[in-house]
Amino acid sequence: MKTNLRRMVAAAAITITAAATFTTLTTQPAFAGGCTWGRWCGIVKNWTTRGVDVTLEWGSNDDMRWANARWLPSGQVMGGAGEPDVDVDGVYIPWGCTAKYLNTGTISWGTWGGGWHKVSDYDTIELKSMAC
Repeated sequence: MKTNLRRMVAAAAITITAAATFTTLTTQPAFAGGCTWGRWCGIVKNWTTRGVDVTLEWGSNDDMRWANARWLPSGQVMGGAGEPDVDVDGVYIPWGCTAKYLNTGTISWGTWGGGWHKVSDYDTIELKSMAC
């Protein structure tokens, strides 16, 4: 009888430990925008000579983007699971400027004009140059 009771207590302890571990691994802190599964976040690397604004919340309009904007100086990186879990959802290129970028998430080059541009959770955007 005591052996069965010990087995049941051991099984309950393992179940509680497993549940607590699963909850810890799947629950992430709340940040604007949020990362997919707490792991894949939008990242912007600013290798231009100018600082840019990035937003941590894409929202449905520019007001929401500006309300969650952060300054990203030249030569700096923002986003990714190491920051911790900062998810960059967009980057703003000043009107009258064009920026050349590499999206290492999709392995594609592009050029953006002035305005907000969406950064998806799986994207790493490397801003390579900006002309204004």
